[in-house]
Order: sequence, then C-alpha cells, then structure tokens
Amino acid sequence: MTEQHEQGRKAHAEGKARHENPHDINTENWSRWMDGYDQAATEAMCRKDTA
Repeated sequence: MTEQHEQGRKAHAEGKARHENPHDINTENWSRWMDGYDQAATEAMCRKDTA
C-alpha cells in the first residue's frame, strides 16, 4: 500500500467525507487516496452487514 492509500483509509476512519481528498484530481495520488478510502468504506459496510 502507498502512503496515499493509507491516508484515504485513515480519512474514512476519522469520518471525513470522500470529497475531502486533498490531492489534485489529475494525479495518481488522488486515485490512490480514493482507493484507500473506498476500500475502508467497503470493509466497514461488510462488517456492519455481518454484525
């Protein structure tokens, strides 16, 4: 995982909104951050569905 991926996961855990991605949309860092955020959101949803 990249630093940006971890930042995205952390942002989700802190309750930040998806649109708060701090990276320029035209960069790979933006995509990596979104991947981390979306992965954390999906994992949280799966945990909720099995609880």
